Amino acid sequence: MTPSAPKRVAVVGGGISGLMAAKELADRGFAVEVFEGDRRLGGKIQSAPANALGGHVINVGAEFIDSRDKNPRMTGLCDALGVKLIEATDQKTEQFHLPDGTLLSGAAFHAAYRPLAEQIIADKARLIDNGRWSERAKQLDSMTLKDYLQQLVANVPQGVDPRIVETAARVYGSEVGRDPEQASALQFVNESSAQLGTFLNSDCAYRIEGGTETLVDALRGDLARRGVTFHMNASVTALGKQGEQFQLGFSGSTPSEAKPAYDKVVLAVPAYALAKIDGLEALGITPEQRALVAQAQYTHSAKFFVQLKDGVSVDNACFFSGNGFQAWTSEPGMMTFLVGGETPNSKKGVKLVSECLDAYAKAYGKTAEDLFQMEPGKVVFGGPDQQKPCYCSPAAMQAMNLGGLISSFEKLAEKGLGIVGTYLPRRTAEGVSFGFMECGAESAHRTAKLLAEPQLAMDKTAADQMILGPHTAALDARRQAATLQGLATPGA
Repeated sequence: MTPSAPKRVAVVGGGISGLMAAKELADRGFAVEVFEGDRRLGGKIQSAPANALGGHVINVGAEFIDSRDKNPRMTGLCDALGVKLIEATDQKTEQFHLPDGTLLSGAAFHAAYRPLAEQIIADKARLIDNGRWSERAKQLDSMTLKDYLQQLVANVPQGVDPRIVETAARVYGSEVGRDPEQASALQFVNESSAQLGTFLNSDCAYRIEGGTETLVDALRGDLARRGVTFHMNASVTALGKQGEQFQLGFSGSTPSEAKPAYDKVVLAVPAYALAKIDGLEALGITPEQRALVAQAQYTHSAKFFVQLKDGVSVDNACFFSGNGFQAWTSEPGMMTFLVGGETPNSKKGVKLVSECLDAYAKAYGKTAEDLFQMEPGKVVFGGPDQQKPCYCSPAAMQAMNLGGLISSFEKLAEKGLGIVGTYLPRRTAEGVSFGFMECGAESAHRTAKLLAEPQLAMDKTAADQMILGPHTAALDARRQAATLQGLATPGA
């Protein structure tokens, strides 16, 4: 008896989500092809050449991997591929630069911040009620960060130094790329530390030796050995189905013209790209769901790296500025800056760099020229276009909203269509994680399992219960028009 040919799967998107989905499906016996619209694989994982900054390998995109407890899938993958993990720079030593120029130690800042931190930690502990978002979480989702902090200050009889409040708001904006007037209070509470004495909830435990893109290269080699094939510069713009088989449409073609056909398809593209693919409604995605996907955009955060002058060293492991940026010493002789929010990133790249370096140096009574090598080639942006924000964090509030549709997306696996991405959150023991690599790997694993075994009852993940109303007026109006609660009712 002639064995039947393995079922064919098209994985659209060569970022970490797509590559992990390809690996999982190849391991399950599928014949997998990966289609990537760019000339390179990796998506948001990208490393600059070692000669870009004094011989350092610069991770211009995703940079850290969490601890083995928080992210066993990614650390396990690195171990299996022989990719060496190295301890990340200790970022627990904090210094805070207030908007008026005052420089505070971490201890001094947290002493003044404590009346707010105690309330934030209390709110963080009650976001989830019996596996679902609590009423308090829904209240926070209806509030901006600015309004929330004002509410907390009102609960402190002795008051709180307004410089502390402003610094907390602006520093958090650098993390999520939104100004305090726009950022969600729920997002802030979810990502704030659960312990007094630390600011942001972070477990950045490892870097990858040789740059994060080393993992992508190792994974591609592993996939090639498993028979996975790659098609570069192949932008999929449409998806159709004839009978039981899918057909892809590329730029300049229609689904019916695209050959060959596939038994299953995985869409592992950014949310904005997913929302633009033609033919999704015919496959079971409603117009309302497409609109929600389109809202899960990336927000305005710019990342850049600068080389210190020879002989210059800095003591702080993490520098938080009330001017809306943070900086850390990620490599010897080099600093990384992350600037967030609509306002600071309205500036051109060179001006943005200049203002951040000036503010950092001034905090120590220096000038930028005293500390940094300012000549061309000594500053590297986290992206090719210096006129636009070039490093992005997921808007967690929007991702939470999209998370309410994960169960709907997973049901599409019964029809052979999988949707994965770094914008799909995952639950951890301590809350919700929106990390680039870990969420991509987890959603790929979950979807590959469902595609391979659609007869299995789908797990009721906490993501099913994440549906919340966005706090902005524009999104509220769209939510009402889409009758959001009818799309994916928690626990349904």
